[in-house]
Amino acid sequence: MNLQLIEAMRQIERARKVDRAILIEAIEAALVSASRKSYGAAQDIRVVFNSETGELTALVKYAVVDEVKESWHEVNSEEAHRSNPKANVGDTIEKSISPSDFGRIAAQTAKQVMIQRVRESERNAIYEEFKKRQGEMVNGIVLRMEQRNIIIDLGDTEAILPVREQVARETYQNGDRVKTYILEVRRTSRSPQVVVSRTHPGLVRRLFEMEVPEVADGVVQIMTVAREAGARSKVAVISKDDNVDPVGACVGVKGSRIQTIVREIRGEKIDVITFSENMEALLTAALQPAKIVQMTISDKGKQAIVVVKDDQLALAIGKGGQNVRLASKLTGLKIDIVGDTQNRETMRKKAEAAFLQTVPALEEISGIGQKMAERLKSAGYMSVVDLQNVDVKQLQEVPGIGPKTAEKILEILENYLPRDTKPEVERTAAELFAGLSDETKEKTSQKKELKVGDLFAGLDKKQAEEMPPPDKISEQETGLKNDASAAGEQAESSGAKEQEEGEKA
Repeated sequence: MNLQLIEAMRQIERARKVDRAILIEAIEAALVSASRKSYGAAQDIRVVFNSETGELTALVKYAVVDEVKESWHEVNSEEAHRSNPKANVGDTIEKSISPSDFGRIAAQTAKQVMIQRVRESERNAIYEEFKKRQGEMVNGIVLRMEQRNIIIDLGDTEAILPVREQVARETYQNGDRVKTYILEVRRTSRSPQVVVSRTHPGLVRRLFEMEVPEVADGVVQIMTVAREAGARSKVAVISKDDNVDPVGACVGVKGSRIQTIVREIRGEKIDVITFSENMEALLTAALQPAKIVQMTISDKGKQAIVVVKDDQLALAIGKGGQNVRLASKLTGLKIDIVGDTQNRETMRKKAEAAFLQTVPALEEISGIGQKMAERLKSAGYMSVVDLQNVDVKQLQEVPGIGPKTAEKILEILENYLPRDTKPEVERTAAELFAGLSDETKEKTSQKKELKVGDLFAGLDKKQAEEMPPPDKISEQETGLKNDASAAGEQAESSGAKEQEEGEKA
């Protein structure tokens, strides 16, 4: 029994992760190559390997003939009977050869073939393993730098972190442990090339799965991730259990879970929002912390116009347009952010354009005529809109237009001019009184006698409840009048007494 060979096969199988069947195939191929090196390349040779005992047998095929002309594959009947007594002319027999008979060159050939087969099998095993893990997160150790690319040791193989997949503000030293996202696995003439990334949104998704049990269990599901590596990420989550808050589960108590993820991606900010099938609700959450005044989504659902207050415009767009870009990636919409003032101006222009399409040209309006229209156009009044806020004095400045003609033009255009919708300006008290006549001032300065009903009309319900009823008010008024009369009489009597005393003196 060749137990040493079996033990060597077991060690290779464990260390190199090579399948046992492939090892046996490699051994057989190595012996066939060695046999042909010793007995000729044209020999028909097969190898039999006993996996239990480890015995190897090489068998060479010969044709049984009466007269041997080609000894490398023919044998006479007498010699054939030594191997197989039943062999006849025309039959094929197999003769065993011993591997110990192989020369040095044949043994070296067998060794090279076996090593090549094992390495090839090892490369295929590594490729298949990492191909299955594509899209997962792996933990590795930084080995070295090669032309700005970082080589990372993954244990079974080495991975490459290209410059385009590195975060600009991150630096690495030899021996640093780093988590990466398997982006691609390529076959090469040597070992498989595993390409990893630190910028892919999938890395954030895998970190949430690792740090948040609810995400790993599937109770909380990450719907979309938008990321600008090194700066900010937005993650939309949804809960399959009504009793679980998806945002709270991802953030953790006092932000413990989210802070762990932020530390792993070197301080990158993460916004976690609740996902919604309603695109307007999702877009509102994606543009946080900006508050939306108005939103319009196209019928095809590919573009959105968002109106915010002027002081919220910079907040909605974000630094360098970052906030709106991430919101666009998260929702899949092309988003245009406009301020409230700009939106009103745009709407005014659209309304004006629509209005111009409905009204006739100046020369087509009955009562103006061709000549009058030409005079107005020469003065810069090209359409009805230009005459919207024009008064009689301004029209008189146009050559050939007098006061009566100006009034007539405005009267004709009254049905065509849009109404001015500007808000009224609140006037001050001085402006109110400035337009009043003396007679009006006298009327307003006169005091009006208030009735009991007038007193109650200006009071709210609470004050009305606290006020005494009308009959009590009358009694109070009467009492006050009596008190006043008594005080007056007392004053008169004291005055009379003083006068009498003066006369006596």
